[in-house]
Amino acid sequence: MGFKNHSLRGPRYRYTRYADGTEELYDHESDPMEWKNLATDPEMEAVMARFRPLLPKYDAPEMPKNAIDKKRMRRVMKRINGMSKEFKEQSEANKLDPDFVKKIYAETR
Repeated sequence: MGFKNHSLRGPRYRYTRYADGTEELYDHESDPMEWKNLATDPEMEAVMARFRPLLPKYDAPEMPKNAIDKKRMRRVMKRINGMSKEFKEQSEANKLDPDFVKKIYAETR
């Protein structure tokens, strides 16, 4: 769904939260084409409240858009993984601090 945008699907509903905080909720039983966003309906707050805790707590760093930056990002992740066992575990669990990754990215050529 794009960087920091997440969508979850249950048996009946699909819930989406975008990077800017806006939300969408669709009932696939009554609206399979997703025409009516139910996120603003107060009666649907309980449904959305069940989805929210399932959203990721951390976002993996955004992938670079070109091949040169992808190579640089691979070097960054190799460097971070080599720093300590703790950083490697955080990296594998997608729980690295984005500001830390940006700092290492800026230092890596």
